[in-house]
Amino acid sequence: MDMKKFVTLAFAAALLGVIPAYAQTNTVEETWDSLTTAATSETDVEKQIQLLVAALGLAQTPEEKFQTNLNISYARYHQGIYGEAVYYADEALKIADTDIPNDARMRSKAVVQKSEALRKVGRVSEANDLINDSVNRKSQKGDHIWRDINNGIRHRFTAMICPDFAGQLLWQEFHNFSQAGTDVGCTYELISEHMNAVTLYMSRYDEGVSDLNAIKTGGAAFLERLPESKKIAVEQFAKFTSGAGNPVYYTQVTYGSVQDGEKYTGVWTQVIGDWILKTRVTWAAELGVEFGTESSEILFSQNTDNIIANFKSCEALGASKSGKRLTQGAGMMALVLASLTSSLANELEDQDLGADKPKKEDSKGAKLPPITMPSEPTITCFAEKSSGDEIVLGYHPEQLRRYSSYSAVVDQQFYVELEPLSGLLSQSTKPQFLLKSLSDDSISIFQIYDGEPNSELVFEDIIDVLNGELPALGSAKTEDDHNVTVYVNPDTSKEGKNK
Repeated sequence: MDMKKFVTLAFAAALLGVIPAYAQTNTVEETWDSLTTAATSETDVEKQIQLLVAALGLAQTPEEKFQTNLNISYARYHQGIYGEAVYYADEALKIADTDIPNDARMRSKAVVQKSEALRKVGRVSEANDLINDSVNRKSQKGDHIWRDINNGIRHRFTAMICPDFAGQLLWQEFHNFSQAGTDVGCTYELISEHMNAVTLYMSRYDEGVSDLNAIKTGGAAFLERLPESKKIAVEQFAKFTSGAGNPVYYTQVTYGSVQDGEKYTGVWTQVIGDWILKTRVTWAAELGVEFGTESSEILFSQNTDNIIANFKSCEALGASKSGKRLTQGAGMMALVLASLTSSLANELEDQDLGADKPKKEDSKGAKLPPITMPSEPTITCFAEKSSGDEIVLGYHPEQLRRYSSYSAVVDQQFYVELEPLSGLLSQSTKPQFLLKSLSDDSISIFQIYDGEPNSELVFEDIIDVLNGELPALGSAKTEDDHNVTVYVNPDTSKEGKNK
């Protein structure tokens, strides 16, 4: 697949907030960058618009055109000119779909902005359809986020389980609101003639947000979306606790009418570490006022302890790691070759090679089964992700394999393993860890770390590989006839990459 550069775009989202002004005493050179910079510092919204429209005319790359259209939409939304906000958000969405199809994060920004503007002009059903379509697109690419288990599916980074049955609730489908796996959900339904919908969510919130603020912010957003609600029925701690006695906070409202059928809807929320476990329940009054609490308690009770246990196993992620990229060439070629061929030699030793059969060859030409991915450890912790949600890095505590990459758009699978043959490097007493990748028919080694590396270091190297900036130290490839060819980069014995 033709991979684009993984870059972080500096969105001028500050247009929505309070922006410090500066005195423009010099004439601004009319380039896209200078006009965009000037717009972010301009407090007069009309002048912002003029600068951004001029910048749009000078935008050359799809990223620049996308960013400018979205910023104009933000500014118009801030002015209350919602029709234009819809138009420019739609233009940004078209660019994302046509020219930047692999950046899910950029598309999500345009979808959210357009849907919010659509709601302001009364096109609520269209806004809902847009969000649902976005969720469906992401949910079709969820293999890297969910793992199948005997009684349902499990979220890879938190161990949240969506069981097939939760009491009398029947599992319907899963949702990926973020392609990075940091915002997911599962929907349930009670088989009944009365309307009901139960959704279990798990989402990661930004570091520094207090538990209660995170909960109340979610509750406020929930109420803002329900202007038709009649009253807040409850806003307090729930009647049940979950996970070592931690309280569950909830907000519940009523809406509808006696003639059309009164309904309840509510959210039940608990903060666990940097993640929020939440249910959203909507149901007909005929099911009783406690239906939401009862349904939520079932789902919370089946999850909170598992999630807390998984997070405790991930505590090692926060420990400082001193591993560095190995930059000295001595012994590196031998280690790469040995790592690539050790598994091949073991396979050959297990074969019954009689006198009439060819003697064991070196790795080139060895008859072996196709290369397969090493088994993945059970526990996976969230480590890092790219700016556009294209690739996610998971961490495996105290395992032979320490890191694994997960992606819906990158065909290669990257992982970091402890190398048992570290003794080949006489200049180091530390264990070595190797960054490897696996595609359909080949395995490659890209980096050797002297000691266990931090996730930031590993993630940076993976991005460099995808950008073509970090060549393979060696590789083993299964040919069509199942022969395995081993290649070692001759530059491996020279000075390695050092940042």
